[in-house]
Amino acid sequence: MIFIVNHGFPWYLNYVGRQILRTNPNTEFHFILDQEYPETADFDVIQMGTCGGMARKFELYYKSFFKSTDWHVFELIWFQRYMFVLEYLESVGYEKDFWILDSDVLVFSDLSQVKMNEGIRFTRNKEQDPCFSWFADTKILRNFCEYIFDYYRYKLAFIAKYYEENYVKTNAAGGICEMTFLRWFADEHKDICQDLSIPINGYAFDRGMHEPDGYQETLIHGKKIRWERGVPWGRLDAQKIKFHGLHCQGNYKHLIPVYFTGTAEPRRVLEGWQWLVGQYMTTGVKTIIKKMIGR
Repeated sequence: MIFIVNHGFPWYLNYVGRQILRTNPNTEFHFILDQEYPETADFDVIQMGTCGGMARKFELYYKSFFKSTDWHVFELIWFQRYMFVLEYLESVGYEKDFWILDSDVLVFSDLSQVKMNEGIRFTRNKEQDPCFSWFADTKILRNFCEYIFDYYRYKLAFIAKYYEENYVKTNAAGGICEMTFLRWFADEHKDICQDLSIPINGYAFDRGMHEPDGYQETLIHGKKIRWERGVPWGRLDAQKIKFHGLHCQGNYKHLIPVYFTGTAEPRRVLEGWQWLVGQYMTTGVKTIIKKMIGR
């Protein structure tokens, strides 16, 4: 199975879903959303309310340690998505492997044919990114969910101290999120965790197009992507590495309709660029206001 959990149905998510259906036609794919949307008619949608018992319980313990208030509406969902998927899978008695993907990725391979190294139970991307997350079964996902739960129930002081020392005192952006816990959990289980950003047999998963990660760069710092028969690839140390999937994180979301391998609607491509311009304008206005008020 493949899952994407999201609050809302932004303009690019239709392309993300259609790309999965194109490349994984024989794999069960579900959106887990806060509600049904008109644009989801072609997809299988599970509503959060039907599998949210564990997620609602976590909300009672959760406390935000994130610097930007712009992200507070999403922070909780970043954690809860694992719990939504876990509760759904346990409710239907599913015990095989599955994927949980970020909402801004494009998949170019049949994920059922991507094989992990022997003994691997779960994955990460470049130390802590969960953009393409594979789990061997529900047991390891439950272990991860309970790991998060235990920290917020019994180790909140530790989280607060870590946030203070690594973000407040250093003036670093961001804060404590699900990536923090994935890194901690993976570091404690290195023998059963695989980094999908490391190429195997000439293939890898992109953990974020905005970061070169050693690949040949574009003029604006991100990875330079080339194409071969509908498959993206990059050059890493003179090697040609094909990507099972691209993570169009942040302002790279405008490329989702461009890189979609089906027929992209011109209005959607235009909408992507309009969205990008809006992002930069919004960021610029916020920066000016902060400077005006001295913050």
